Amino acid sequence: GDITVSKMIEALGTLLDYSMDRNSRRLIPLSEELRCADAYFYIISMRFGQRLMVEKEVDDELLQIPVPQLILQPILENAIKHGVEVVKKGHVWLNVYREEENVILSVINTGKDMTIEDQKRINDILGGNYHPDMGEPGIHVSLGIRNVNERIQLIYGENYGLTIEPYE
Repeated sequence: GDITVSKMIEALGTLLDYSMDRNSRRLIPLSEELRCADAYFYIISMRFGQRLMVEKEVDDELLQIPVPQLILQPILENAIKHGVEVVKKGHVWLNVYREEENVILSVINTGKDMTIEDQKRINDILGGNYHPDMGEPGIHVSLGIRNVNERIQLIYGENYGLTIEPYE
């Protein structure tokens, strides 16, 4: 198991180094953001094994575009925790593509279905209208997705940000 352990340590080191960002950069190349996502996927795949399938489709022409740092990992973590983990197995797709002048980073999972209440709570979280003390005891409030949404809107404007909706 030495190789597995050393790969796990390397992936964890990548995530830790990336999250500390000693250079304090606001924007980084998409390729660096994807490297962090790959490290996260590696770590989580060690935990789930065959119960988790991950597929990525990335337009290589977009690898050098600047993106805010640490926008993917919280979204991926959310897809795993609130989708796949709940049903014990699943599939996650990460797609990066251009749609007119916008770049879309799409994360889809085959996990638990979203209820109307889930959708309302998520929209409240993204809109900044939901706080941990408003929820029911034991209900997790994802500050990660709220923070990602706020950073995207601060950098690119109010017309941009996260959209989280049921997968059809």
